[in-house]
Amino acid sequence: MALLITDPVFLRLTATGDVNMANFGLIAGLAAFAAGAEARIELVMGEWFADLELGVDWYGSIFGKEFDEVEARTQIRAAIMDTPGAVEVTQIALALDDVTRVLAITWECTVEFTDTAAAGEISLPIAV
Repeated sequence: MALLITDPVFLRLTATGDVNMANFGLIAGLAAFAAGAEARIELVMGEWFADLELGVDWYGSIFGKEFDEVEARTQIRAAIMDTPGAVEVTQIALALDDVTRVLAITWECTVEFTDTAAAGEISLPIAV
């Protein structure tokens, strides 16, 4: 079954993370893809009770003793590709600020329902 740009595939969230009930709380298209990919990137492995293997192993293999950029790229790419509609991750940029302890992630991915690439930017505070 093909995924259409109009298919509602993710919940619309407010800036504070609450569900925005406009249009029954669902969004579609590139915005939905980006929201879904970012939710998968931000999910810490072991955080979701129904599948403890789901998520990125931020505090195990990535921020264990030292920041492992190769492992971070691998797991971020896997999280994005797990998003419905993902075709190919074309860019991942990581910038770790040792002073503020924030990891900035910028990504871009081609999707199956449009020629326009989906993109996102996330800043994750590192609390270990």
